Amino acid sequence: MAQITLGSEAKGWENTNPSRSTALREKAEGLNEKIMAIASNINECISKAVNKEPTIIDGDEPKDEKESSIEVGRVWTEQELNAYVNSAKDEAKIAGVKINIAV
Repeated sequence: MAQITLGSEAKGWENTNPSRSTALREKAEGLNEKIMAIASNINECISKAVNKEPTIIDGDEPKDEKESSIEVGRVWTEQELNAYVNSAKDEAKIAGVKINIAV
């Protein structure tokens, strides 16, 4: 915005005061260089910040082989399945499941 204003003023002074017009053009060009330097500095800072950040991995962390093999081989009892189905039907909001086991 300041560059446009300085350019307009320089154009206005072109015929009446050429030295002032030249000075205003130089100021506008100097602003251009400053803006480019600031943009370059910002890009460098962003690049450094991105390179320092740890990478984000999607998904859960892998489980131990023992844990995963136990879960895969696990068979649910009929009582556990019934309790699960009943809780889903009733939309019960119970933290746990009650299982009666005959001893």
